[in-house]
Amino acid sequence: TELCKSVIRNGTPIDFRDYDHRSAIHVASSEGHLGIVKFLADSGARINRLDRWGGTPLDDACRQHHLAVAAYLRSIGGKRGVTDRVGALIEAASKGDVDAIKLLMEDGAAIVDGHDY
Repeated sequence: TELCKSVIRNGTPIDFRDYDHRSAIHVASSEGHLGIVKFLADSGARINRLDRWGGTPLDDACRQHHLAVAAYLRSIGGKRGVTDRVGALIEAASKGDVDAIKLLMEDGAAIVDGHDY
């Protein structure tokens, strides 16, 4: 956390993105680093910025089952990008991850996809 703070304070743009258009908050969310996610958000990082695949930091946190990070991002206005919520719901169900299922359903994942019928 201190290294991240030092890098940002020394002038690295908070929303610098890599070749996949992923920013520091995408990576921190994906890795479950709540303290860093909070620092970046408090410092002005764009919490709903899309990466190359249309994913947001909230998508990353949900995909990796970092529920505390996902809950925090949602509490400050984090949104899901254009990701496959039904696929994520199926994956969570196959793993028996009830908490992830609840989070996905709160985010609008449908249990029944009308396009399949």
